[in-house]
Amino acid sequence: MDCTWTTVHLAVAALREGHTVGFLDRTDLSVEANGELRTRFSKFNDPGTTPEEMVQALKSRRAARVSRPIDYFDSLFLRVRPFPDSLKTLMLLAREQGVCIFNDPIGLIRTSPKSWLATLSDVSTPETLVTQRIAAGELFFQQLGAVIVKPNTGSGGTSVARVSAHDYGAFQLAFHRAAQHGDGSVVIQSDVGKPHEPEKRLLWLDGEVVGGYQRARAPGEFRHNLKQGGVPQSMNVSPLDRSLVAPLTPHLLTAGIRFAGIDLLCNHILEVNVLNPGGTFYADRLNHTQLAQRIIHQLVTGADPAPIPEKTKWVPHVP
Repeated sequence: MDCTWTTVHLAVAALREGHTVGFLDRTDLSVEANGELRTRFSKFNDPGTTPEEMVQALKSRRAARVSRPIDYFDSLFLRVRPFPDSLKTLMLLAREQGVCIFNDPIGLIRTSPKSWLATLSDVSTPETLVTQRIAAGELFFQQLGAVIVKPNTGSGGTSVARVSAHDYGAFQLAFHRAAQHGDGSVVIQSDVGKPHEPEKRLLWLDGEVVGGYQRARAPGEFRHNLKQGGVPQSMNVSPLDRSLVAPLTPHLLTAGIRFAGIDLLCNHILEVNVLNPGGTFYADRLNHTQLAQRIIHQLVTGADPAPIPEKTKWVPHVP
């Protein structure tokens, strides 16, 4: 954890809005003998707390630890990866007890695997196959040429490989590595990247792209992830960016998703991060915006979700 993490950025914004903030992890939740869902958490309530102070207090375990029933919280920001079945059950119990959870647990179950995006035929995505069968993957690879191979669940570029056309040995190795990470399913996508084209991280809130930043990949690296040496850069959200995201919006809203990070490369949506969408720190720092404050204010103050628009057919952009 460090002060660039979106979780910290959002927590500091919540403090400045006058809220009390609690940090808890999956081991801090328990069902008591009386059936009560209870949690221990690290508590912050000083609106002057800086990101650096918060991180240091959490790392050194100096933050006050408090025990309360789960309905002590008005809202929970569910920012965790992976999302185990035990936690899914507890979050559904919390929701039944009136706690507002972002994003909705059932929606997360549906949309967090990368295979979900591959089912949306009206969204501009690379040609994609999701499978656990290497024979099916090899046939798809043969048809496409160069591909990106990655786990169906995961983040940060872990176990992601680029395979050149006709290199079947490298493909088999990449497939087996991806299958060992996550749920066993492997995502194979056509390689739509260009050598000097940055990847955009768009921040989507209640049906609207509210900002973002872009990532230039490190020399010799095909991945744009910051964990893989990617460099954050400022950007302006273009009308084309918004038009590419528009067909995705009703799918997200229908699933109960209110905040997401959308990765866009060469006019294709690569991934949608709904479990722990990141990027507000870099978007705010590089573009001089206040997205974290806006996100907290809009979600926590009880603003109604956006109405679900009619699904729009994606029309390819012609330069």
